[in-house]
Amino acid sequence: MDDEGLLWIADLENGGKRQLAEGFNLALRYGWGNARTLLLGVWLQGEAVEGNSTGHLAVLNIESGDLTVIDEDHLLEDKDAI
Repeated sequence: MDDEGLLWIADLENGGKRQLAEGFNLALRYGWGNARTLLLGVWLQGEAVEGNSTGHLAVLNIESGDLTVIDEDHLLEDKDAI
């Protein structure tokens, strides 16, 4: 996995950082988020990136770094919203 699919959160007070959703390759092209949660695509461990897909739908808790995959059976399509 290269650095492109990784997401880090930085602590500006002490200069530290931690990786969110460690072990997962995030598809960061499309997503939605607020101060606590990100809705995005993710590639499961050992899964190859396929064509025009942005992975499986998942929710990422920014505070804890926990990732919940909502749909492990289907891939999201890489299409712009109309």
